[in-house]
Amino acid sequence: MRQHPYAKSRVLFYPGGNLTEQEKMKLDRAAMTVEEVRPEYIIHVLSNMFTTWMHSALEIMEEVAGRNAACKMAENLAARHTFRSWTSFLKSREVSHGSPELMAEWQDIAHTYRGPVHTGALFAEFDEEKCVVRREECIYYGGRDVGAGLYDGALCEGFMRGYMEADPAIEKIDRVRGFCYGHDSCKQIWWYKSM
Repeated sequence: MRQHPYAKSRVLFYPGGNLTEQEKMKLDRAAMTVEEVRPEYIIHVLSNMFTTWMHSALEIMEEVAGRNAACKMAENLAARHTFRSWTSFLKSREVSHGSPELMAEWQDIAHTYRGPVHTGALFAEFDEEKCVVRREECIYYGGRDVGAGLYDGALCEGFMRGYMEADPAIEKIDRVRGFCYGHDSCKQIWWYKSM
């Protein structure tokens, strides 16, 4: 298994990724003043905003429509987002289907763009037949008893469905480990057909 060369780069960093726990707590509680705002604080807040909105939306879906409907909505949301983003990436590379190497690049791009909370999935590994993504932290689960943590399985099913629908070269996706299964980490493997 190998990684893209940029995985060894030391220039990839996040202002906001090295905040103290005290700073994070103040930011998460909106206890900072305007005078205290620094660029790394803004990046931390923006990267957490996606997670916060996702948790709130799923909680409200369950309150309004029930747990089963909320899980189905979470799965469909993830499938649609994944389909659109993966097909957009493939078009940007001017190809009709992916490969393990392209999937590794995409996973790294997607997790890098989304900020410090998503960097737990960096960096993907690949060989000629598969791409592997591991993470020690999960923004969708993370041991929470409420919010998106309850929907981790549905979201991941949606992500996998979106990739399968978008890319005819993907043979299957295995979710080998997952927080929602009681594991202490996640591991997904994209298996590719030779095309």
